[in-house]
Amino acid sequence: MVATRKNPRFLPLATALLSGVGCAGAAIASPVVYNFQSGSITITATVAGSTTPINISNTIALTGNQATFDAAAMTLTSFDFASAGSTPIALQGTIGTTSLTGETLTLTNLDVAPGTKYSGTATVFAPGIYNLAATNVAATGTYSLSGGLWNVGPLTLPSNSTGLTGSIQTAGNQFALNGISIGNASVTIGGLATQVSLKADISFVGVAPVPLPPAVWLLASGLGLLGGPMLRRRRTA
Repeated sequence: MVATRKNPRFLPLATALLSGVGCAGAAIASPVVYNFQSGSITITATVAGSTTPINISNTIALTGNQATFDAAAMTLTSFDFASAGSTPIALQGTIGTTSLTGETLTLTNLDVAPGTKYSGTATVFAPGIYNLAATNVAATGTYSLSGGLWNVGPLTLPSNSTGLTGSIQTAGNQFALNGISIGNASVTIGGLATQVSLKADISFVGVAPVPLPPAVWLLASGLGLLGGPMLRRRRTA
């Protein structure tokens, strides 16, 4: 039996390679921040006071920000979606015999982010696609109603809404967050108090940093460690 001799020069290399595997694994398991690339918010105003509520939708462009998703912990860690400036939304339809033509809902500087005691969870719908649910969600900004029927506002959006549902596709970095309740206004039409409820559906496409594969980290660390002895040999030659 031939005895093998351990070369102490290779022990640091082996240790570094093993630690590199651990670091690479930790990096992959970390939450991923998806920085804004494109997106929009669709606002729905539901006007009660008739047998069938009237839904009025308008799409507002997002201005930026981020969403952070942790696939290992299965949670939407954080998010911040915003629109800039004032966006007028023309109301249409009727309540009873009263026409809403000429009435306007104006939303100003909407920002949607985690609220007090926020909690967000995810479940796997398909490979790379997750269903999301979160509460509480904070919507800040103001809104107002104006026209011949009413003149309400500007009113401050509530600090916390009922929450949201939605989905994320990690392969395409796409989010869809639905049913975010962002406010209610009480208006009077024909002498009757009427509730106008606002909800937001958010579509968001983010850009995530592309991590180097673990094999690349191992190769880089290995070449760096092997280069040291070679340089020392050249200097002593």
